[in-house]
Amino acid sequence: MSAQSVRRFSACLVSTVLLFGCGGAKSGGGGDSSPDGGGAGGANTPDGGSGGTRDAAGPVNTLDDYAAAYGDALCSFLERCSADYVHVDADSCRAYQTAVALNGTVAGIRDAVAAGTWTFDVQAAQACVDRLRSGVCDVIESDPCYALVHGLVPLGGACKQNIDCAEGSCGAGSGTPCPSTCVPFVETAGADCTQAGCDPAKGLGCNAVSHVCEAPVPNAAVGQPCGFDLQSGGAISCATGLYCTGFDVTTGVCAEPVAAGSPCTTGQLCADGQTCVGKAPDAVCRDLSKIGEPCTSPGANEYFATGCLTGLACDAGKCAAPPATGACAADPFFKCAAGMYCQTATTTCQPLVENGAACDEATACYTLSCNDGTCGQWPACAPQ
Repeated sequence: MSAQSVRRFSACLVSTVLLFGCGGAKSGGGGDSSPDGGGAGGANTPDGGSGGTRDAAGPVNTLDDYAAAYGDALCSFLERCSADYVHVDADSCRAYQTAVALNGTVAGIRDAVAAGTWTFDVQAAQACVDRLRSGVCDVIESDPCYALVHGLVPLGGACKQNIDCAEGSCGAGSGTPCPSTCVPFVETAGADCTQAGCDPAKGLGCNAVSHVCEAPVPNAAVGQPCGFDLQSGGAISCATGLYCTGFDVTTGVCAEPVAAGSPCTTGQLCADGQTCVGKAPDAVCRDLSKIGEPCTSPGANEYFATGCLTGLACDAGKCAAPPATGACAADPFFKCAAGMYCQTATTTCQPLVENGAACDEATACYTLSCNDGTCGQWPACAPQ
């Protein structure tokens, strides 16, 4: 499997515990990114209740069980599969990722279950944890980690995102008003997909360039457009071994990764697990530095900050673990250890804040969302 695929999958898994990123298979190419609400069947837990004491190695019976097990399993996965670009301290990683899950995904699911909008799929949650613990790094089809919940809102009912709908999609595309209405999928190949998502059960997806349903949406070749389409909510992926140079179809094209040790520029992906590090025109693809290995100040770099593994800070020319207390590190991205944040007012490392507690800035919250001085969930609908 390509290193870039492992990186992409790892990033999606981490984002899942916060915002349900990288899912959205249910929509068939329309609407917001969300977990696949139409995944494998199985026993649902309608109450999503608390399970009391959480055992990271035990079975998943409740949402709290899932948070502990997911944090443990995710960190194990990152240790095995992402060592070329992520520094993982096992103990702090597990505590941090469990707390992020409890304040992010689990809190969001619990609220939606209480509102009667979703059910929580215990079997999918267990399958997600088992998949991460399996020792396999490959991306798999219909990954259970993106199928944790199932929507209950009927057609015509009010919705805020695709996963709310028991069938169909929540409007279509990023231009859909929020809240919107659950509408039927488009079931015909060649039909417009800017008003509703294409039906995945019929193998249809929304072509992000032509804005019509296709079966299937083909992967793009070298030089062809790729990325998300903000009008339809669809996306075009690159063929195996290629990567997309941009975020959306207006800027992204499929390209070959840059060879190891070769010159590179921003947005380019390096082959063999390497990363583009340095400042143009001297940036090159190279391995990221581990603890104690050389790094360069942020001002000397355009790409990948200091050249350290993700999670490490550059301190006096050497990669090091960021501080847990005292003054924040000078590194712009990793100023404090996992579970801490760099408080702007004091420039000291302070503990991250749980949902419902007071916050002075977004970075103080596990969810990175400080609303009216209180940590909480990101709103499903953007404030008007």
